[in-house]
Amino acid sequence: MPEVSVIVPAYNASALVPNAVKSIRQQTLLDLEVLLVDDGSTDATASVMDLLAKEDLRIRTVKMPENSGVYEARATGLELARGKWVGFVDSDDLVKPDMFEIMAREGADSGADIVICGVDMCDQDGKFLRYRVEFPSTHTVTEGILGRFCGFGFQTGSLWNKLYRRELITKYHGKPLRWRQDTNEDVIVNIGCFADALRVRVVKDSLYNNLIRTESVTRSLDNSRAFVSLIRAYALAVDLYHHRGEDVLGNIDRLYLHQLAFSCYRVRSLAELEPHADRFREALTILARLRPATLSAFANRGLWEPVSRQNTFESKWREWLSASKQLIKSLVPRVPRDATRE
Repeated sequence: MPEVSVIVPAYNASALVPNAVKSIRQQTLLDLEVLLVDDGSTDATASVMDLLAKEDLRIRTVKMPENSGVYEARATGLELARGKWVGFVDSDDLVKPDMFEIMAREGADSGADIVICGVDMCDQDGKFLRYRVEFPSTHTVTEGILGRFCGFGFQTGSLWNKLYRRELITKYHGKPLRWRQDTNEDVIVNIGCFADALRVRVVKDSLYNNLIRTESVTRSLDNSRAFVSLIRAYALAVDLYHHRGEDVLGNIDRLYLHQLAFSCYRVRSLAELEPHADRFREALTILARLRPATLSAFANRGLWEPVSRQNTFESKWREWLSASKQLIKSLVPRVPRDATRE
C-alpha cells in the first residue's frame, strides 16, 4: 500500500499533463502512486499519459469512454486508489517537491483526517504572482470544523491543496449527482468530508502552485451562467446532505450565501437569466422541496433567512436579487416562514 495516491484528471491537456506529472515525480516522498485519468479527450492526452506511465512504474492510467466532467474523472481515479492518503492535482498546475512528504507527515503526526496547505498563485509559466491561500501558522483544528470550512476559514473549497485519509474521501467523492456539475463540485465533496473530520491539520507552507490560464472553465463563465451554476451546486449540496440535520444545512446555506455575494455572481437584469431558466428551475425545484422556508424568505423578503440579520451583506445582494427575485417567485410557491423542513 503506497503512502499517498495522487489523482490527476485531464481533458484535452496533452501539452500540460507532462509538466504536472513531472512535478509529482520529483516529490521527495517516493512511496506514492499517480493515477492519470483521461476524461474522454479528443486530443493526444491519453497517448501522452501512456508514455508517462511507461517511464515510471508508479503511474497508472485510465481512459474514460466519454467526457463526463472532472467530478466523474476524479471519482474514477479514486476507485483505483490504494494509498493511505489521497491528494488531487489539476493537470494545469504544479506541486512543490516536498508537498506530499510534508503533508503526509503532518497528517500522521497530528492524527488528522484532512491536511491543508498554502497555495501560490502563478502565471502560466510558473512565475509567482501572489499568495492565493496563506496561513499564519501550522496548527490543528478540532472544533467547529464544518462551520469553519463553510465560513471560508480554510480559505478555499478546492480539493487540490488538501490531503485526505482515503476512507474519508471515498465516502463522499463519487456519490451520484442529479446532473453534471463542472464548477463548485469540490465544495460539494468537501462539505461531507469536513462534516465528518475530527481533526484538520493546517500547514502554513505554500506547497501547491495554482497556475492562472485564461481558458480556465471557472474563469470563463459569464456572471449569469456562474450565478445559475452556483445555485445548482447549492441545490446538489442540499440534496446530498439534507438528511444530516439543521446544523449541516445551516452551514451549507451560509457557505453558498457567502459565495453569492461575490461580484462574479452579480446579475443586473432578469433578461440575463432567461437563457438559463430551465437549469435554474431544475435547481429551485429541489430547494423548494428540501429548503422551503429558506428559499421562501429569499423570494418574499429579498434576503435569505440565514443572513436576514447580517446587514453587511445586504448591499452586495441587492443588485442581483432584483434580477432573480421575479423568476424565483414565479417558480416557487410561497411557503410560511416557519414551514417544516425535511
